[in-house]
Amino acid sequence: VVAGQAGSLLALVGPELQVMPLLWAGVYLGTGWTSLTSDDSSVRTGGWYVRGGAMLELPLTTRFAASLRAGLSRLDYGSAAGVLLMPELSLGLSLY
Repeated sequence: VVAGQAGSLLALVGPELQVMPLLWAGVYLGTGWTSLTSDDSSVRTGGWYVRGGAMLELPLTTRFAASLRAGLSRLDYGSAAGVLLMPELSLGLSLY
């Protein structure tokens, strides 16, 4: 779930595949359903998305890691809002 400009809300639900061919570096690819709601609820629509990008994961301990992801999402809302391209950048912590 991501809060966008002017109070809009974007939610993405779907599977994701991560491949780590190098020790700490890899790629991710996902697809699924997306929902977009404007701040005043006047626009509420759904559609499909595809996302992909590169990722780095640095293990801090045997069960704790820091990750950095950068990529691009293509959100397709059909005639309601059209096609949107959204860059992604995230920093996170993972507990395994």
